[in-house]
Amino acid sequence: MNVNKYEVFLKTVELGSLTKAGEELKYTQSGISHILNSLEKECGMRLLERDRSGVYLNSVGKTLYPYIQKVCECHQQLSEVIDTLLSLESGTIRIGTMTSISTAWLPKLLQSFNEIYPNIKFQMLCGEYSDIEKWIQHGNVDMGFVKEPVSNDLTVYHLKKDEMMAVLPMGHPLAKLEKIPHNLLSQYPFILYIDDENSEIKEILDKYGIASKSQYITKEDYSIMSMVEFGMGISVLPGLVLHRCPYHIEIRGLLPTVYRSLAIAVKYNDILSPIAKEFLKHILNNIP
Repeated sequence: MNVNKYEVFLKTVELGSLTKAGEELKYTQSGISHILNSLEKECGMRLLERDRSGVYLNSVGKTLYPYIQKVCECHQQLSEVIDTLLSLESGTIRIGTMTSISTAWLPKLLQSFNEIYPNIKFQMLCGEYSDIEKWIQHGNVDMGFVKEPVSNDLTVYHLKKDEMMAVLPMGHPLAKLEKIPHNLLSQYPFILYIDDENSEIKEILDKYGIASKSQYITKEDYSIMSMVEFGMGISVLPGLVLHRCPYHIEIRGLLPTVYRSLAIAVKYNDILSPIAKEFLKHILNNIP
């Protein structure tokens, strides 16, 4: 089954440009245009509108888009099954992940799995919590590491609670404490991790007005650690982010303890390729 024209259609809609789609798929712009015209001729209807701002779906295209997407997803799953039947040690596993898990968990998981299945390839997409959920839902990845709770339409397997930790400059007054009461966080300059707008510590930040007092706001956890090292403030980060921390900073728990709940999620477990199912089992059995 040749789904090439469907894949070109999806990529063009995703990028909103014939030129960009051609560059990514290694076609000329005229080649992309020819394929899309052929698809529209096959359907007997126009699916796309084109103007100076780019390419976008018309009403018919919006109706057909999820079905075309499903065809491509099923074709990829079919290819995986065929590959597996031909060789139980072949295939590609696509994973949605976040920085902390990519550094703390994935290297060991991938290495140990490749010792069993040395010819398996991995594709990893790194993003925020919301990005990963969308990638799973849209079929861009086979599975993804997420923070609970997640969307109801995903199959979720709980992995572990990750303790949220206060990070302080070396020699900071709060470093004398084994655990830091929440109210004391408001007494010092605070560096806000932007994802805290939707996080486990949001209640703390709101209760003590910490977010509104934050002079520095960023979504880069390594930037936060560097700024803390330079004495620019204190912050709170997930424990996994601090795994093998390269910065000279103090790390303390919070009182009461705060956690984020981590899980691995898939769209439908029964449509995973056999090798992806094996890797899912490997994750569930080998999380540190």
